[in-house]
Amino acid sequence: MRRCKRFAGRLVASVLLASGWSAAQQSSGTDERRLLLEQAQVARAEGRHQDALALCRRAALLKSSSSLRRFAAEELATIGRPAEAYNEAQRCIREAASEPPSANHDVVFLGCRTLVHELSAKVALLSFDWGGVVPSGLVVHVNGVTFDAERESAVAPGMLNIEAVQPGRSKATLAVQLAAGEAKTVGIRLEPLGGSRPEARTALASSPKVTRAQRTTPRPRAAAHPGRSWGPLAAGTGGALAIAGGVLLVASESRYRALTSRCAPGQCSVSDSAVADDKRAIQRLDLWGNVGLISGLGLVGGGLAWFALDRPADGMQVSVSLTRIELEKSF
Repeated sequence: MRRCKRFAGRLVASVLLASGWSAAQQSSGTDERRLLLEQAQVARAEGRHQDALALCRRAALLKSSSSLRRFAAEELATIGRPAEAYNEAQRCIREAASEPPSANHDVVFLGCRTLVHELSAKVALLSFDWGGVVPSGLVVHVNGVTFDAERESAVAPGMLNIEAVQPGRSKATLAVQLAAGEAKTVGIRLEPLGGSRPEARTALASSPKVTRAQRTTPRPRAAAHPGRSWGPLAAGTGGALAIAGGVLLVASESRYRALTSRCAPGQCSVSDSAVADDKRAIQRLDLWGNVGLISGLGLVGGGLAWFALDRPADGMQVSVSLTRIELEKSF
């Protein structure tokens, strides 16, 4: 009985001691974080922005928050590192969205949003398309710096040397040029090491065998027939002329009917200048309308004949020109 009581007492004492140590550690971490934040504020006020950034990041290691993210983003922007400041401000927005409401929550959220908007014209945005879920174990470096393979992130404008490595897969390296304010998504597919793509295997299997004679004997070149394009061109031009001539003839007929309806027998004088002008206009329309219609129909017929004759058939080739027609037999 006494042994049980002693064991229970020791157990309670151990629990109390452990809880007290944990509370002491938590209190110590909180005090250290508070001290680091105070030192960071002092460094910022004195213009020592590099020191302020370092102190802020040490405090974030103890416990991160959106307000610390905003502080770091502002310091990065101040010392001329806009791409890092943009990414830090984006992390601030994401953390603020998941934090419980507080007195300065909205102020921090709005400040980070404003900073992202101000920096967007100074940075380039890069993201990747992996063809599905981001591969496990993937490591991406952009200009030697580890890059977030899942999210769009800001980079400094200029030439970007990208390297993507995944265990057991081929390494992808490429270079991309991005300008300030530009956003680009790069598609990358990592293939298994030592494997080949199914498309390549299918293409090799379906390709016909080539003999030695076929490799050494040049293939005959297909005969060119540039004259065949002139036939449709002439026919098209003739069609346009015929349509224009028909339009002129329709206009002439319309003006003639208007003149005859206006000048019934005995109502128009022969010396009337308006009547004389109408007659001359009708004659011109008739002349050019007939010329366009007749020449257009001629060109249509000639173009179709040219197209039909200037073609090879059964070892024979007909060459048509504006002055002669040549018949040549090929062997």
